[in-house]
Amino acid sequence: MRALIIILAVLASNGAVAQEVSSRVKSAALLEVIATRGAECGLMRPWQVASLRALNLNDMERWPPERRDGVAAETARQLADADCENETVKLWIDASS
Repeated sequence: MRALIIILAVLASNGAVAQEVSSRVKSAALLEVIATRGAECGLMRPWQVASLRALNLNDMERWPPERRDGVAAETARQLADADCENETVKLWIDASS
């Protein structure tokens, strides 16, 4: 949990992050980025990826459609900046293990 708070603080202080994107959308997108890169880079086991995605989808279940659509766009933006050496992704995975 502490690592997630640190990561969210770093994202919030990043000047490249669009101001119109809500923190909830950014957080949901970050979890999808972590799941995607965790799977692609061999940093997470398949069951961990599935669990993270299920929790994220469960959280977004009651969101309005426009907020859920915003997650896809924000995820694409974050994925463009995150590779297998991304410190945020690695720190989150390490802290949650």
